[in-house]
Amino acid sequence: MLGSGAGGGRHTQLANALTSHNCQVSIVTSNQNYMTGVAEQLTAATDTHIQIPTGWNGRGSISKLLRMRSFGSKVAKPKWTATLPCPDIIIGSSPSLHAAYGALLLARKKGVPFIFEIRDIWPESLIQITKLNPKHPVIRLLRKLEHSLIVESDAIISTMPLACKYYEQFGIPNEKFTWISNGVDLDAFTTEQGAETNGKTVLYAGAHGPPNGIEVILKAAKLLQDRGCEVNFRFVGDGSQKDELIKFAEEQILRNVKFENPVPRAKMPSLLQEADILLIHFEDLELYQYGVSPNKLFEYMASGKPVIFATSTNENPIAKADAGAAVEPNNPRQLADEIERVLSLDNTVRDEQTRNARNYVTANNSFDVLAQKTKDLIDKVLRR
Repeated sequence: MLGSGAGGGRHTQLANALTSHNCQVSIVTSNQNYMTGVAEQLTAATDTHIQIPTGWNGRGSISKLLRMRSFGSKVAKPKWTATLPCPDIIIGSSPSLHAAYGALLLARKKGVPFIFEIRDIWPESLIQITKLNPKHPVIRLLRKLEHSLIVESDAIISTMPLACKYYEQFGIPNEKFTWISNGVDLDAFTTEQGAETNGKTVLYAGAHGPPNGIEVILKAAKLLQDRGCEVNFRFVGDGSQKDELIKFAEEQILRNVKFENPVPRAKMPSLLQEADILLIHFEDLELYQYGVSPNKLFEYMASGKPVIFATSTNENPIAKADAGAAVEPNNPRQLADEIERVLSLDNTVRDEQTRNARNYVTANNSFDVLAQKTKDLIDKVLRR
């Protein structure tokens, strides 16, 4: 398994689970988080783990791209991966197409099948979020990498349920895709570690970037403050827009909002227990018609806390499982109304929804379930 980020939450957990399905797993990552450039140490119960130095420590877009290219160019070179045990199959993961393409080249050299894992539809996500011109040289390069990966792979994993529909325009048959969503460590996210709350705390824990639409949440907080509703909002995390979001909150004189630093993954379960409502918001992007699979959504659903999910996708686990509130994105008034409604819910209704959420992720998003799906796909590819 190859990924460009050292944190590798999905790949670490999946590798750990695969070892219990009689798989020997090796992981190759960079030695830095590709988003921040900060050095990280990955821990997984794998037979082999190689971390490749990439350089380029900056946080800007250029540094991120250079880190991705550096890692992808080194993956297939013997200097960096010669010590890997000879694999039966190689999985290369996006969103870094350079990392996945390096994995494809390594699979060619080893003479083994290659599975392409799509965690984000690049470069289309980049175009829709950043408004980059589709003819930009970087986009053109990424399109070439994307085409090679989807055509030359032996199978494709997607974390989005309907990604196959997007790739139909490139002539890729639906049968080439297997949906394996993101997951959650159910042992970590128990529902029995409840902390005392004030009964009116809304928590957002995650990235503070353009796709997350946090300004919409701040506008909802402003509406609730103006109504005299005593609700506190906590924003835990980091991202490219955090400074301007803090400035926006100050300009709006939001007394019910607090921004906090990110917390280590190990502390996320206890953090979620400090909330009365867990909130997630996605901007209204065309790409979301193919589904979404954010890690934090499944962590929220496993926590035993009420969840509000603002999204335009029809593939919404909250709605499917009757596990919380689903509202449209970019609508501060509707979001504010829904927060008031959820806070006033009868405990019986609230408990039923949180049980539904936990049951849903137990059946669909535990890493044991995802590992079995991955193992089944590997066996299928190797039988060809």
